[in-house]
Amino acid sequence: MPENRTPEELAEIAKEIRRRVRDRIEAATQAPEDAGEKLNAALDAVTRAMEEVGEQLDAAVSRLDRQLDSRLNSRPEERADRRDAPAPRTVSGGDDFWDLGRPKPRIYAKPDFRSGSLSPADVNAPDPEPAPGERIAQAEKIVRGGEAAKEERIPASYQGSAGRVVNTAGGQRSVPQGSYATRSYRRGSKPAPREADRIGTKRSPCSSVVMTYKPEGSLIREISVRTWEADTEFYNRFLSDALKSHNTKFTGDLGERHVPVPYFSYVPQYAHMSLAQVKYYEYVRESVRHGMFPLCDFPYVLLLIYEILNLPDAIPPAEGAAQLAAIWMGYRAAYPRLDGYLCEWLPDYCMIHGIPLPDTLAPILPEIVPKAQFKEFYLNRAAGGMLTRTVIETSSDYDYRTSRYYAEHREDYERHIPAAVGAALGAEALEKRGIFTLERVYKMTRDSFCGAIVASSVKRRLDIEFVSFTRRADTRPIVTALVKHSENRLRAVLGIKAKLGENGLGEEDCRAIDAYFAPLLPTKETERQRKEDAYMPPDYLKNYEAEDTGFDPAAAAAIEAQSWANAARLTGEDYGTAPVAESAGDPDPIPAPVIEGELSTEDPDAAETPVVPETPEETTEAVQETADPGDALLKEGLAAAMAGGFRAFCREHDLYEGDLADKINARFLNLVGDVALEASADGSFLFIEEYREDAEEWLR
Repeated sequence: MPENRTPEELAEIAKEIRRRVRDRIEAATQAPEDAGEKLNAALDAVTRAMEEVGEQLDAAVSRLDRQLDSRLNSRPEERADRRDAPAPRTVSGGDDFWDLGRPKPRIYAKPDFRSGSLSPADVNAPDPEPAPGERIAQAEKIVRGGEAAKEERIPASYQGSAGRVVNTAGGQRSVPQGSYATRSYRRGSKPAPREADRIGTKRSPCSSVVMTYKPEGSLIREISVRTWEADTEFYNRFLSDALKSHNTKFTGDLGERHVPVPYFSYVPQYAHMSLAQVKYYEYVRESVRHGMFPLCDFPYVLLLIYEILNLPDAIPPAEGAAQLAAIWMGYRAAYPRLDGYLCEWLPDYCMIHGIPLPDTLAPILPEIVPKAQFKEFYLNRAAGGMLTRTVIETSSDYDYRTSRYYAEHREDYERHIPAAVGAALGAEALEKRGIFTLERVYKMTRDSFCGAIVASSVKRRLDIEFVSFTRRADTRPIVTALVKHSENRLRAVLGIKAKLGENGLGEEDCRAIDAYFAPLLPTKETERQRKEDAYMPPDYLKNYEAEDTGFDPAAAAAIEAQSWANAARLTGEDYGTAPVAESAGDPDPIPAPVIEGELSTEDPDAAETPVVPETPEETTEAVQETADPGDALLKEGLAAAMAGGFRAFCREHDLYEGDLADKINARFLNLVGDVALEASADGSFLFIEEYREDAEEWLR
């Protein structure tokens, strides 16, 4: 077999060998008498073929190595790379076909750039790279024995505390300590690691307790304020700049008109502001102190908030909380994002310094409490109607403002539903039941001023113990049922028969809400008058009154009596008594005449006994004749709509859906005051579930 064969040719040879082996095995199975001999011959052939294939593969690998060596020798620039390249695999000369030999181990040498022409950066040069294995050996020393870490190597360009070297286009220059190339905040040299960090242990943060107190209120039991040990030079530098800016007095006139200076920054800083922006910021800060809120960009507002948070020593905490609340109320309409920031930062500020929440935020509590994480701080001292509205906004799954009757009775809904829910919640609070069964005590560890630029000396960690009625599992179902039951009672007061489904409401809560609405429920007389007013407005009959032409009924009656008297004198006959209106001018009324032969309007058989049918069947038939023959069809159609088969019912009786639905709604409008079927998106008519009880009563 020739040596120079390609891998494709070798693959074809292997296929041919497999085919021959298969043919021989089949032939051996067909001749049982000499099957053993033929099978042995086939195995010998397979062994010889595999040896031939192995020799061909060894020859192919050797040929590829020789070609690779010849190409590398022809290119000098690749010789250096050839040194580090792994040695070719050695081909084993044994009988194992799959033994390709062991590859040469690769040794990687890290390049050393210290001998190059690189210059140090604009900051202090880093330590030179350690020798291979040095860092691992040093780490082993630290872990095992806790020996001191290796000393930092000081670059040659470092000049100590007098200054540092900075590369420029014209060469190197020395910058004295304390000056900066730009006004941005730069990190200093990395401090030496603490001994606790080197041996693998760290001190627990915020281990120093500043104060522990029990605030006023019924929900928060205890607050413990601890220090924050993490240190950041950027925030500390911001604290010093904030103090300098706070001590700078505003020299302008607040009465003058100041043109707003645009300012945009994700992280507002004093050092990044121009002179015009600094002056306008001072104007905004002074205006806020006097209760005015001029037009400005949002970074000005954030910068003022950061300044108040960082300076509790310069700004008294009570005054600072009042300023934060004023900023919140003044700029909340223009920047709704303040709700997300101050609903967390203001409680942190108040709890750190032990001051209550400003009362100026009471009107917006129902809007901001659902956005806060620690809602108990706002609910701790809330009471009365504000607490009720806050609980409804926070813990109710049903919003009564989405009711179909809210737009028409907006004032009644906003007045009575919160008051009724408040009556039920007040009874629960007095009896300590329902959502006010405050049995479980919660504990929370809270990091203050998350997301704000606050120095480490001001930032704190809070450990809070509190009870909660909004975190209970059954709070939302109870409050939702209270709101729905209150709306049902209000609908009864307004004469609306539709009802909402309510589940899980206790008898005590039902009695409290019913007692609130009892004086408002209409009596029979007021209900009758209400229906009359609904169908006949006060100005309705004025459209049917006749115009005033000066007609006098008394004068007309006198003229009629005189005419009957003249007729009697002319004819000589007595026409009887004529009806004359009583008046002071005519004391003798003339009787109205009775003309003979004139048809009487009275029924001569009216006084007779009415005919009574002999059998009950006749009475039933008479009643059915007087009833509306269309009621049966309307009731059947309504029953089909209640079962969800209104369209099939109309097709079965050859009726138009819209026509039958209009008739049912017209009859239901007279009975209940609202329609029972409404059109859906696909053109069919669906039954309104709120009127199921009224519909069943009508069907009965």
